[in-house]
Amino acid sequence: MSEAPARSKQQLRARAAAVEVFLERFAVRLVLSIAIIASLIPADWVAELDGVFLLIFTTEVGLRVFTVVVDAHRVAPEDRLGAASEQGVDAPYYGVRRRWAAVALLIIDGIALLSFLPLPVGAGGARWLRVFRLTRMLLLFGYWAPLVRDLLGILARRERARQLVLMGFVVAVLSFAGAVLLYYLSDSPVDVNDDGVVDKADRSFLALLWWSFRQVQDPGNMLASPNAVPVVVISLLLTVFGLFLVSFLIGLGTDVVHELIELTRLRPAGLRGHTVVVNIRSSTRRLLQELMRYYRKLVPSDAPLLSAQWFGDLKRRGVLGTRYLVVGDEEDPPEFVRQPELSRIVYRQRPEDEEELIVRADLLLAKRVVLLADQDDPDADAETIRTMVTLVEHVRERERAHRTMARQRVLIAEVLDESNVPAAQSALATGASSFRGFVIPTEKLLALFVASVVRRPGLGELLEELLTSRGHEIYTCFFDARGLGFSLSEPPDMGRSATGAMDVLLERGLARTHDGGRVIPLGLLLEREGAPGERDFDVSINPTDDEARARVRGFVGIADRFGSIWSIASDLPRQPEAAPAFDRDRAGVTLPRLQRTHRRKTTRVLVCGFRPGSIYMLEELFRSDPGGEVLVLVESAEARTEALAALDAHSELVKRGLMHGRHGVFERQVDGMIAVSLDRDASSGVCAMHLCVADAMASRNLVDLPAGFGHVADLDAIIFVAPNHDAADKRIATSLLKLEQLLGMRAPAQTRRPRVVAEVVDGRLAARLEQRYAELGIDDIRVFSTQELRAYFLFQSVVVPGFDTVYAELLGSWGQSFVHRHVTGDSARAGRCTFAGLAEHLRSKGDVLIAIELVDEDGRARLRVAPCGDQPGTVFDLADLRGVWVIAPDHEDRSLSPDA
Repeated sequence: MSEAPARSKQQLRARAAAVEVFLERFAVRLVLSIAIIASLIPADWVAELDGVFLLIFTTEVGLRVFTVVVDAHRVAPEDRLGAASEQGVDAPYYGVRRRWAAVALLIIDGIALLSFLPLPVGAGGARWLRVFRLTRMLLLFGYWAPLVRDLLGILARRERARQLVLMGFVVAVLSFAGAVLLYYLSDSPVDVNDDGVVDKADRSFLALLWWSFRQVQDPGNMLASPNAVPVVVISLLLTVFGLFLVSFLIGLGTDVVHELIELTRLRPAGLRGHTVVVNIRSSTRRLLQELMRYYRKLVPSDAPLLSAQWFGDLKRRGVLGTRYLVVGDEEDPPEFVRQPELSRIVYRQRPEDEEELIVRADLLLAKRVVLLADQDDPDADAETIRTMVTLVEHVRERERAHRTMARQRVLIAEVLDESNVPAAQSALATGASSFRGFVIPTEKLLALFVASVVRRPGLGELLEELLTSRGHEIYTCFFDARGLGFSLSEPPDMGRSATGAMDVLLERGLARTHDGGRVIPLGLLLEREGAPGERDFDVSINPTDDEARARVRGFVGIADRFGSIWSIASDLPRQPEAAPAFDRDRAGVTLPRLQRTHRRKTTRVLVCGFRPGSIYMLEELFRSDPGGEVLVLVESAEARTEALAALDAHSELVKRGLMHGRHGVFERQVDGMIAVSLDRDASSGVCAMHLCVADAMASRNLVDLPAGFGHVADLDAIIFVAPNHDAADKRIATSLLKLEQLLGMRAPAQTRRPRVVAEVVDGRLAARLEQRYAELGIDDIRVFSTQELRAYFLFQSVVVPGFDTVYAELLGSWGQSFVHRHVTGDSARAGRCTFAGLAEHLRSKGDVLIAIELVDEDGRARLRVAPCGDQPGTVFDLADLRGVWVIAPDHEDRSLSPDA
């Protein structure tokens, strides 16, 4: 047979299998079942719907004839499994049907269809032929066949079968004994058969036996009047024993239902195009909440109401189905899944066999897979990489076996140690056609976040809005990336000028004036050559060079939803166009002078606590202020030994060139000091670090720090590092309260206080401490939950491909960063200005405006991110302007004022 006919026949069989799967979907079966039952109702209005029933059933029979003719029932079980999964039907529910059964059902269907035609068959017409449709219900309710099989399997177990037999035997013995006692001991006339007449039939042994059985199984069958004492006593005894048997039966039924639910959790969920979150950690709950809120924010759709695209958008956003499946280690689902907000999330227990996990969680049909790392596991990254390898190889094996076209899925893997990122990317190398992977080093992002908040007061509030689902997000838009939700058939040509491309994007983004439609471009996504599995793009934030280093594959921008980014990308010209010219007078008014706000110095920093991820934070602090000193306090000598081992391992990787990116080397000195050299940066010099054992909660240590650091009030910054468990939260909270008192006592003699940033694990504790300091008016102390930050990072990774690369560039001190500018006191201006006008004015100076700070009626400065339409800040009084946040070069902060 030639190749073309064989391929055509295979496609025809695949279509037939898909049709049969469609007919066996629960919704289709339910509709057909309702139609069958309705067609059998003996009512006059049913006869008026014969035409509707004929159309429905003829369509169904026609589709089934197609499947039989094509011989779809002989398709290989693996193909049928794939077809069932593609349609969202659980694989165990999809069996191979024999030809004779299919033909027999079609014959019955054909006879039943005659009942809807006005045929003169007998006196009543052909209506009686509808009875044949009842046999069809057996097939339509075949959806419950696996449930019935599970139920029979549970009842057939030895212990369950013995319980059922015992209960039946007891009922039979009691009924028999009651009938015998009534026959021999009671001569009183009793109407045991309830026919209203006491006669010889009431003395029949079978009638007495049936009466006794009724007393056991139903207390309501007791005698209405106690005329015959023996009968009353026997009836009472049988009823009491019957109550015990009913209680036993209820308990037995409860156990059976519980086991049935457990078996149901072992089955595939029957989902398609969903997101699978593997592993339940402290951050999982917040991650799911952010995802649910984000997709609710996208509703209603921007498509025309009730159009096909409108319903498609609702389906993709989870309104018409389940979007998330969570895989955990415990048998029972976590408590947060029972909350109303998260009640639609499906839970499955993680089996020991990874192959079973792939089937149970429908990973083959998932649109996105998120692998969370266990912070308490010393080999967390190894476990994540092993899962990635298993998943990739299994999917590739299935695609090769069925010769199906590879479909790219998005795989997001959390790793803790950045040195394991290349290994995780290598796990995806062989499956590049099936997976588009993103490896998220959450420990590094957490470290950059803390270092940035220390360096730039006020940045935490901006990052909280950009990282959560409550406001705006930073999106990436790839023009031609497979596996993502957006792709242009004809990508635009942005030209070779990077600054020109940014100006074109900014002009179009600022021109969007309706609510929620404004887009603020931050940078460009450039093409990058890389090995399979590695990152294939570079991020250029606010590029200053005229010539782009590579082809522009997309851009990075701030918006309140991806639809605005989508609209901008879809309207971009297919040919390069002239970039607009921004000048200082585009605002239309005389603007106040916006002076760059000096960041905090980090030349003398106290770090309380240590974990391996803290190394990235230390490197960033040293990179920000070369020549600085950092004192790290740990609780015990054992903790100090572990910290030194982590520093040595990191340094060895850097020396051998096995750590990508910007990193430093930590070398022990004879005097116990640790010299830190950032050899990748020639201007960094050598910094000093001290690692000492001391209790950071003890006030005596805070007023007389080791290594000659003196009093805590003389430092530039104090950082509390939380371990991966919440046992240290109480100690960190106590230390913060002590610091509050110590710094407050010395405040009158000081022109400034040190910046305090604390990590805790518990998100509720962090919120309470933040509220306390807000009420007290203390701006120099910020508290963040590490688990919530991890959840925010993973949430952004789900909705923003390449999120980690973008934020690393924005939070790092080596390039373009978040920079604050404040209005100088002698340059206040009167009049009104627009956000767009101010953005164009700052763009002429090389900055990209993100947000403005305006004073509200209460006299408090409020942050307004990319406002437009009727939102506050779109048009504002210049007298209310207090500052702005822009994207600008970070290195201009090298010269700090003494009062920074």
